[in-house]
Parts: sequence; C-alpha cells; structure tokens
Amino acid sequence: MSTSEDSSSSQSAAADKIIAQLEKMETSLEKEIQSISKRVRRLEEQAPHSPKRRATESSSSLWADRNTPGLESLTDVSWPVSDDEGEQGDPSETENLDQTPIQLSEENNQLVTSSFREVLSSDSRKRLRSAFPCPSLQDTRCPKLDSIFKGASINKETKTLDAELARIQALMHDPAGPLIRLLHSFDEEISNEEAKLAISNAIRLLGNAS
Repeated sequence: MSTSEDSSSSQSAAADKIIAQLEKMETSLEKEIQSISKRVRRLEEQAPHSPKRRATESSSSLWADRNTPGLESLTDVSWPVSDDEGEQGDPSETENLDQTPIQLSEENNQLVTSSFREVLSSDSRKRLRSAFPCPSLQDTRCPKLDSIFKGASINKETKTLDAELARIQALMHDPAGPLIRLLHSFDEEISNEEAKLAISNAIRLLGNAS
C-alpha cells in the first residue's frame, strides 16, 4: 500500500514540476512579446509618420489572400517628393546610366501622374480587381498569423501590426491581376486595346499601392 502511495506522490510531484515549467515558459513568452511590441512602438515613434491609408479587401480572390476582413476606404495622399537634396543620390550615377527619359503622350502622362497622385476609392479598387481576377493558386497565399499570437494574452499592438502587414501585402498584390491577364494573353489572341487596358490598370493599382 505504501509503495502505491509513494508512486502516486512521485507522479503528482513530476506533474507539478511540468506545469510549473510550462507556466514559466508562458510568462517568459508573454514578456518577450511585450518587449518586442515596446521596441516596435519606440521605432514607430522615432520614424516620421506618413498618412495612413486603408484598403478594402476582396474576399472573392484566392490569389495571395489572407482572408482579412474589410477595411476602411483609402484617403488621398500626394506624390512623395523629397525636399532633401541629400536624398536625391549622386547625379553622376544618373548620368552614367546613359538612358533617355521616355516622352509620354499627353494621355499616358495624365494616366501615370494621376495614378501615383490619387488614391483609388474602395469601389474603384474593387471594380479593377474583379475585372482582372487572379488564378486560384494556393501556393501564393500569404502567411497567416500563428494561432499562438491570437490568444487573449497577446496585446492589441501585436495584432494591429499583423493587420497592417496584411493591408500592405494586399495592395502590393493588386497590380498582379492585370499583369497575369496580360501574360496569359500571349497564349491566345488579344487586341491592342485589351493589352493597353491591362497595362493601364496595373499602373493604376501600382500607384494606389505606393
């Protein structure tokens, strides 16, 4: 009888040790996450803040989809031009490229300028994305936030940072729709107007992402 009690007591003590170790690991992980969040927050406070732009995700496309819920519409921003001469780079590097700038037509110049100056409305972005649906490629899906970071113990800042990453990824993938459509068209007949439309809308979506 004594042997049975000793064995049970030994197992209970071992279980208590394991639980204690797990609790220490959980506490350590929470502290590490909080420390990372604080460092990220400090870096964000030190960096100049650019206007925040929010996109509306489309749940219809499987390509590079993170299943992110709908976000607010984008807000207008200006073309990013630096006034700091030090950021313009070495003029000699540009001269050595020996490249002649492209002289765009008035129509194309207006397209490129407006694409990088204006932000698409939520409806316009949805319309462009639906006009050029991407293929159903499972391998191109963006990584999702690990389930361990979705628990109640994880602070809001960590989840917010991941949501911002999802927004940026979605915007950067938008131009791929028209470009993939153009790539696919080389295997079939396509008119110049259709090709021009695909390229024009890819530029609009790229400008919207910048």
